[in-house]
This record gives sequence, C-alpha cells and structure tokens, in this order.
Amino acid sequence: NRIGGQRLGNAVWQGVALDRLIDLVKPTPDARFVSTVAIDGFRATIPLDLFAEEGFGGWIVLAMNGSALTPAHGGPLRFLVPGLYGQYNGAKW
Repeated sequence: NRIGGQRLGNAVWQGVALDRLIDLVKPTPDARFVSTVAIDGFRATIPLDLFAEEGFGGWIVLAMNGSALTPAHGGPLRFLVPGLYGQYNGAKW
C-alpha cells in the first residue's frame, strides 16, 4: 500500500518485545544501533537510543492473528517496529 493509499488492515501480532531482548543481550556502552539482516541481504538498523523513549516499542514477531507468521507476511519471523518507516522498517524472513 502506497502512502495515502486506500488499503487498511489490522492484525494482532505476537512475539518477543525488543526491549526485553536488548536487556538480555546487554549491549556495550558504545553500541549505537540494533541491526537486522534478512535472508535476501536487506539490512535495517534502529538507533538504540530510541528504545529509551517513552512508548517506543518493537517486536520480533512470530505470529499474526493467532497463527504462525506466513512467508507472505514475513514469516517465519520478522522485525516490526510500529510507526517507523523507510530505512528503519524491519527485516523479514
């Protein structure tokens, strides 16, 4: 769907919160980004400092609407950060 397009969709995503994973990983003090790489080589990064902002959230998504994530929706898992687009949009597959 192009920006301003007519399509609209809703989904219930299930997965692991990125801030929980970051807490487990314990990045070094000089770390600046969370980086993802898709199987096709697409790379996406998110500035690590965004995770400190109130209300910011992201997920490693494993399921959509109660079912395992399909390849058409980025399965078997995808990186999803609501509200971020373009260069920050998460890697799929």
